[in-house]
Amino acid sequence: MFVVHLEPEEFVQLIFRKKVPIEARVYPLFGIAALIHLCHVGKTLYYMDRVETNKENETELKSMDCYEIHAQLYRMICLDERLRLQA
Repeated sequence: MFVVHLEPEEFVQLIFRKKVPIEARVYPLFGIAALIHLCHVGKTLYYMDRVETNKENETELKSMDCYEIHAQLYRMICLDERLRLQA
């Protein structure tokens, strides 16, 4: 199992090149519901390194440290994927 984050352009290129279905998951990110787009290619999970949230939380999210958001999101996605594979 591998988890890889991609920039939006890279994610879209992967989707069109590999023709894999996209899934969306919601993760709690510092008290904010964050929608993340993902896809599986073999044993690798790719996710788009952009958080979507509602308008009210957008300004709060923009005021947070982007590296902290990135690290927290990566940890949560890795844990979630590992738990899903064990089930």
